[in-house]
Amino acid sequence: MSTFAPSPLNSPGITAFDAAQRSARPETDRNPSEIVRGEDQVELSSAARILGGQDQPSGIREDLVARIRGEIADGSYETSDKIDATLTRLARDLG
Repeated sequence: MSTFAPSPLNSPGITAFDAAQRSARPETDRNPSEIVRGEDQVELSSAARILGGQDQPSGIREDLVARIRGEIADGSYETSDKIDATLTRLARDLG
């Protein structure tokens, strides 16, 4: 009469991945020249990008940014009214 001894692959709760991990030598036992490390790469689905906010509008008003950059470049952005308003707010915040 023969008895059946389950192998690691057909034992309940043991997966092929578990069995492979058990048979692999730990990296600490390997010669450093044997260790090969690859690069990790992550790709997000469009649903993941939407949930993560990457496909949402940035909230930056490109037209306003372009106009202000142009005003700064031609020297018309800083006016005495804007400087007075800024100084008033600064004095209020510090006071």
